[in-house]
Amino acid sequence: MVEDVSPDKIIQHVVEELNSQHQGQVLEKEEAREEPKQTTSENPATHPHKEAVEAK
Repeated sequence: MVEDVSPDKIIQHVVEELNSQHQGQVLEKEEAREEPKQTTSENPATHPHKEAVEAK
């Protein structure tokens, strides 16, 4: 049965497993990295979301 599975499919499966396991951790790291920018900068040019809210 192992012979029927191509190496590419095995690699793809492993990558998908790792992505699903670590997706939450990666999101937490990116949020923590972005928080200081949001709290220290008040320039609307660096805050596309804030600028969009003010434009409404």
